[in-house]
Amino acid sequence: MKRRILASLLTLVMMLSLLPMAALAEDQLEDGFQGITIATEGYSATNYGVDNEHLGTSTTISYKIDNDTLYIEGNGDIPNYSNTEARTSNLYFKKADWYTSRDSIKRVVIGAGITQVGELTITNMTKLESIEIQGKDVTLVNGAVNNYEGNNNQTLTVTVPLSVYQQNQMGKMKWFAPASRVNINNPAINFSISDSNDIGNTFSSVLELSTKNSDQWTKQNISDIINEYNRYSALPDVVKTKLDNTVGQPLTGLYTEAMRLRGWPTGAKGINIALDGFNGSNMDKIGTSDTFWYLLDGNTLKLGGDGAFPLTGYDSSSATDHNLGFSHASWYNQRAFITSVDVTDGITKLDYLNLTNLYSCDDIYLRNPEIELVNGAVCGYAGDANGKLTLHLHKSAYDKLLSNWYTRNNVTTETESQYPDPTLSYSFLEVEAFESEYANKGLWNYSAPLTNDQKETVKAAYNVYQGMDALFQNQLMNVDTLSGGQTYGAKLLELYSLTTGGTVAKFPETTDIYYSYDAATKTLTLTYTGSGTGTIPDYNELTAPLGNVPIKNVVIDSKITRVGAYALAKHGNITVYASVNTNLAENYAKDSTVTLIYSETQAFIDTYAKVWTLTGVVPAGIVENGVSKNDAFTAVKNAVAAYKNLDSKVKAQLKELKIDGGPTYYQQLLKVTGANDLDNMTVISGGIPNGVDKNDCFTYMDGIHWTLTKNDEGTDTWTLRFDTDTGVKAALPDFGNSTTNTTATDFRNQPWYSNCFSSAFKNKVTKTYLGEGITGVGTYGLIHLSKCTDFYFENPDGVDLAGYAFDYWGCFPKFKPNIYLHSNSKLAANWADDLNKGADAGQTHTTADFNLIYTDALAFEQNKKFTALWTMTEEAAKTEENTSTIKSAMDAYSALSDKAKEQLKKDKCNGTDTYADKLMALAKAIGLAGDIGSIQYTISSDGKTLTVTGSGALSADLATKAWTSEKVGSVENLVIESEITINNGALNNMTALKTVDAVRGVKVADGKNVFPNAGTILIRGYADAQNTSLESYAKANSIKFQLKELNILCIGNSHTYDYTTYMQSILNDVNANLEGTKVQLSFIQHGSRKIGITQTYSDGKATNYSHESCIQDVVNRVKDSSAMSSNDVDGDYFKNLNPASNTWDLIIIQDYRESCAYATTDSSYIFIDHLRDTIKNLRLLQPTAQVAWFMDWLDHSEDAAHYTDNSLNNYKLASEKNVEGNPDFIVAGATFIRTAMTSYLGTVKNLEDTKPLHTAAVTTNYSLVWRDNTHMSYETGRYLAGASVAAKLFTDVFSKEITFNEGTDFYSALSYNPNSKDSNVRQDWPGEFTPEIAEIVKASAKAAIENPTKITTLTKYAKDPIEDLKALVEAANFTNTEWNETAIKAKAETVLAEKAGAKVTSVSVSGDTATITLRYGYSEATATICHKYTSYPYVPGAPTYPATAPAAPNGTVTVSPANASKGTNVTVTVKPNEGYELGSLAVKDANGNLLPLADLGNGKFGFVMPASKVSVEANFVKSAVSTGFADVPANAFFADAVKWAVDKGVTNGLTDTMFGPYEPCTRGQIITFLWRAAGSPEPKTAVSFADVPAGSYYAKAVAWAIENGITNGMTETTFAPDATCTRGQGVTFLYRALKGSAGATSSFVDVPTNAFYADAVGWAVSGKVTDGTSNTTFSPDDNCTRGQIVTFLFRAYSK
Repeated sequence: MKRRILASLLTLVMMLSLLPMAALAEDQLEDGFQGITIATEGYSATNYGVDNEHLGTSTTISYKIDNDTLYIEGNGDIPNYSNTEARTSNLYFKKADWYTSRDSIKRVVIGAGITQVGELTITNMTKLESIEIQGKDVTLVNGAVNNYEGNNNQTLTVTVPLSVYQQNQMGKMKWFAPASRVNINNPAINFSISDSNDIGNTFSSVLELSTKNSDQWTKQNISDIINEYNRYSALPDVVKTKLDNTVGQPLTGLYTEAMRLRGWPTGAKGINIALDGFNGSNMDKIGTSDTFWYLLDGNTLKLGGDGAFPLTGYDSSSATDHNLGFSHASWYNQRAFITSVDVTDGITKLDYLNLTNLYSCDDIYLRNPEIELVNGAVCGYAGDANGKLTLHLHKSAYDKLLSNWYTRNNVTTETESQYPDPTLSYSFLEVEAFESEYANKGLWNYSAPLTNDQKETVKAAYNVYQGMDALFQNQLMNVDTLSGGQTYGAKLLELYSLTTGGTVAKFPETTDIYYSYDAATKTLTLTYTGSGTGTIPDYNELTAPLGNVPIKNVVIDSKITRVGAYALAKHGNITVYASVNTNLAENYAKDSTVTLIYSETQAFIDTYAKVWTLTGVVPAGIVENGVSKNDAFTAVKNAVAAYKNLDSKVKAQLKELKIDGGPTYYQQLLKVTGANDLDNMTVISGGIPNGVDKNDCFTYMDGIHWTLTKNDEGTDTWTLRFDTDTGVKAALPDFGNSTTNTTATDFRNQPWYSNCFSSAFKNKVTKTYLGEGITGVGTYGLIHLSKCTDFYFENPDGVDLAGYAFDYWGCFPKFKPNIYLHSNSKLAANWADDLNKGADAGQTHTTADFNLIYTDALAFEQNKKFTALWTMTEEAAKTEENTSTIKSAMDAYSALSDKAKEQLKKDKCNGTDTYADKLMALAKAIGLAGDIGSIQYTISSDGKTLTVTGSGALSADLATKAWTSEKVGSVENLVIESEITINNGALNNMTALKTVDAVRGVKVADGKNVFPNAGTILIRGYADAQNTSLESYAKANSIKFQLKELNILCIGNSHTYDYTTYMQSILNDVNANLEGTKVQLSFIQHGSRKIGITQTYSDGKATNYSHESCIQDVVNRVKDSSAMSSNDVDGDYFKNLNPASNTWDLIIIQDYRESCAYATTDSSYIFIDHLRDTIKNLRLLQPTAQVAWFMDWLDHSEDAAHYTDNSLNNYKLASEKNVEGNPDFIVAGATFIRTAMTSYLGTVKNLEDTKPLHTAAVTTNYSLVWRDNTHMSYETGRYLAGASVAAKLFTDVFSKEITFNEGTDFYSALSYNPNSKDSNVRQDWPGEFTPEIAEIVKASAKAAIENPTKITTLTKYAKDPIEDLKALVEAANFTNTEWNETAIKAKAETVLAEKAGAKVTSVSVSGDTATITLRYGYSEATATICHKYTSYPYVPGAPTYPATAPAAPNGTVTVSPANASKGTNVTVTVKPNEGYELGSLAVKDANGNLLPLADLGNGKFGFVMPASKVSVEANFVKSAVSTGFADVPANAFFADAVKWAVDKGVTNGLTDTMFGPYEPCTRGQIITFLWRAAGSPEPKTAVSFADVPAGSYYAKAVAWAIENGITNGMTETTFAPDATCTRGQGVTFLYRALKGSAGATSSFVDVPTNAFYADAVGWAVSGKVTDGTSNTTFSPDDNCTRGQIVTFLFRAYSK
């Protein structure tokens, strides 16, 4: 009951709460208005009735009827009304509040707030005269106005804004439902656009221009006129009709003139172009060109302009600034109707995708003779509906046409979205012009007999034809036809034969066969001019034609199918060019010696001319900046394809004919393809590419090659083999992987991957062999060989497989390939990396998808000596012979690697036993093996090596049972091949033990005396951080332990990439000098990933998951294989950290100091907690690994507090003992780098020529350690960073477990010759490592290891050694050195000879001064030396000669002594006047020869007196003005003015270093300049302008200007201080400020006498304040720049 009462009260409260709102709504209605009746929720009516219970009154839409006008006001939509019997939601239209008054309503006004006029809102208003809609965003529902009962008026005027007219497409009349009954009147609709005048006003600025002064229009004026005209043209006719007089006609006149000036045809429009910032989708960044135009003339697209057509790219995915996506081309939406394109001669280049998907286009005309088409300029992705496309162009354009100018789609059958590719053909415009020219003269209609005039016309045409290019003649003779089917050439030949006496005529007794004869080359050409084919009949010895004509060459038209007997008889030695299909009669050339060349042969040779110039095989796909450069390859590919279709006779000729006396054409084809036979190809071979030569053909590595051999099974499958020359060891190199800049060494260009026979030849390879000399495979060496079932590596020492050596991106095989290699091979962690889905749906692929078969294990299995063992009984094993064989097998087995033994433990030898098990059983039978529970052991035949395998533990009582002294007392080497546990006492009887060699995972139980001879034995094993591990036991008991391997995984971001870049190079040096240890490196590196922080950017989206979250994902997935990774998008963490895939000995995790900061946006973030959590997870995944933290360096510009507060505080916390999650050790990278920076490497700036090595253009602002504010430099910095990690490992953490060869240590092992395999790192460094840099590495590493929390100052290396070299050069004796660059460089190099690595890079000589640029390492310095000369000794009584110095304006010159004898040192002293400086000084002897001068400093110069008089000539010039502004050159016209303005306090410039002389000067600035020039007087009254704030810098200046009549403002209330001041305004302000008097009337044509600035301009010109912008113009309306205005002020005030 209480609940019911409470509910009722709540309902009452809610109802009462609504009452004030309803009352408020009614109160807000205007007089006479009331809310319209609406259907509320639940409304339902039938039989045209009304549901009164669900009616309401709108609080947003109201109406009133005032006399004959219906007003509807409010905000929102007028609802739809219904005309159906049954309705929900909508009222019946007759229930509209105004319907009963419909016959009296003449006018309807819809208010500005209404956004929709619903269906049937205005219905059956029979007297309606007008409708006015005031809103600008209004939707008219179809049938909003219904005229079912007709209208008594003949017209209905509808007044709407243009936006509403266009939004509703009102001209289509869907908003109006007319009466459909007979005799019911529908009024004519007259539209009136309410904002037409406003629209017209938007054209006012351009209409201010006049055609009378069009010669003064700027380029921008012309562009504005055309753009505005196009905008006006796009307006609806209803608007243009109203604006025709005021806008349309005057704008048309301007447009006509603008087009005349621009030179564009009528109707042409500027093409769409991409503006700055265009990204492919922001349409507001598409503009209109004022340089390039298009015109759709019927079905022809015409393109014009001046220069190279703008670049077009793919759509928004790749469209960038100034690269317009092809679908945004102005004509793209009309492409279906374009049948031809005409590119005018102003266009010099068509760029990528300029003409795309014109699938109805048959013809493209290129009018510019030198036009260039880039590859892909015409894109036929959509194909061609008509199957043909002709390119009409000039021969010069054809000659440089790229082979891939047209991009094909390779579609052969029409699809829903694509047509097949068209057949491409070419037509020369020169030929078309020839045809047109003589068509105009009527020549093609001539017939016999010819008049004399017609004969002359024919002769003239034939002479032109004879001088034509062969391609032109071919087009005329074989391609272009007249209406009757005859070719133009045939017609011309026929007509010409009627004009000659036999040089050109019908061949005797033939029909439509003509001959022409070239006397110069003695060439006879036979041409058939009829339709179909023709024949030459038989002749005899007496009737043989043309017997008296000397002939050397005969060219026979392919349409002539037979040449009869004696047709070419008695002509001596002749070469005949005829089709292979032409039947040559037996005696067709009787008594002639014939060299027959088939015309098909010659055509093949001519077509593929490029092929005959190549020096070898060419790459399949060279790409530069996304543009294909494959013309040579395309030529070879097409030639090979064409060769296969040649007639056998033609092929035979190609095998005989030689290229300029060299190889035959066929031999050249073999050379450029690598094939052994093109007719029955079984072998393709070549070298390993390392570049290209000048002909773009491959160059090759020395000593290594490949061969493809066709398999015998009858299918098109091949075997690939790599080999080296005898004695050569080499590896397949790294191949590149780039699609935008693809070189010859890209994997796609390797001839076994893609070649002229198939773009996917890789798919034909089923087996691959790598010979004994192949030592390894680099990145992408064996890529995408998805059909290859077997890979054989024959090197008996094993091979190195780099990361991605095998890769199956997108083509993973549906079988498990077999990989045969030696077990000593070194496989990078991701040697067969692949992340694609293949046969196993939903699974990622790893190396587990291959069958790894070790060849040394396989050799053991196939050893014929051991064959009998695999079926031998244990009883038979005891014979002497068999025992000997078993011992040999045991020794061979023991010598195998662990990996090979593992294979023998899996492979079956007799269908039941594995090889290892069988051998063990036989060894037991002869006492060389035994079982200890689940553990098996074997003893070598000499008793010195005991090998253990199996599982379990070696028990403590083993010494008293199985391993007695008699059995193991002579054992020196214990080999443990499986993960077992050794208990104390088990090995007690091995008293001769020297070495223990163990696999990973061996454990030792408690006890101090597990190993006998603990003080002398050596244990070789693996790193294992667990307390029970072999390594831990050895350390605890001071037993010498040597690591067999150290596998390192580095996890981090770009800083990890920095320190690992050259760490592999360092490890290469180290590994070459280690005793028995192999160190390997891998890394997981991702952008900005940090520990515990997900990186976000401005859009708020996480773009890089944290290391912590990714590692947690791996833990989750290892625990539950069904768990999905939400963070590890690249899979690198799972692949590397999953214990089933890899085992790491050391994991180093790094983090950038942002995560280490003491304050972040999330105050709860504590870095050490996240680091510890991450390390805990790493230890869960890799329990045997040590985990280290790389304490990252700081940004080099940070202060010391960050180092102390961030890095060192976290170091302290991470160093605490017995804290779960703390690292095993810390690499103090920050301390190392900070220490190194105290040397000169931290202060000397990067060289200018290192910029290409770095990402930042400002790299030279940073020291040699840095490339930007946070990353190491590519050379010294990255090497130092890598050395900091390596030094910590090899000289500290693993210094006992890893030992160097005798006489070597870590630092001496380093070669300081980095060699990164990373293709992103440049190798052509500008410098080299010096001994000093090596010492800095050593000193920094030692300091950071000894004291990781303190920065040590490297005082010894604070000074750049190049400074000493500079001093050495400057102190050297250059006296009497020949004074030229070559001699000075040679002398300097001699001075530096003892300093290895020091170089002289350049010498520059200027007068008596030389600058020598020195380079040492990564440092550069400039030494300066002066020309020294030797004086002659003074000779008493020697004659003297005068030394005179004529007076020089603007300075003084004195000579001492004034008279001197030969050899005397003479001093010239010069002293310029104030404001001047010495321009030049010359000393000449009596013959006018210049004497050498030495600059002695302080205005003094010296020379040696010759034996003649001397004259001294000095020239003083005005000193350069120094303003202190970088943008004010000393020789600028405004330099003096700027200096004066700054000195006088008129202006201080835009900044301390920039004046902005070319910036527009605002009205506020110029008034302020004038006020300051006048002494900044205090104004008497405050300014009253609304746009001049009281505190603004120009407030007082404006007030002063008003008081002094200098200006009155723009209006009564505004001054417009930020508006640009014009030149006319500027001189007027100055004129009024100085109260000038009018000068003579100026002669400038652009200064009318009645202009407000006329007097001021006259005054300025007469007062030399300005001379105008030319002799006839002042340009009063041009913007006045800051440089101009201070110049006006300076000239006016400094008089």
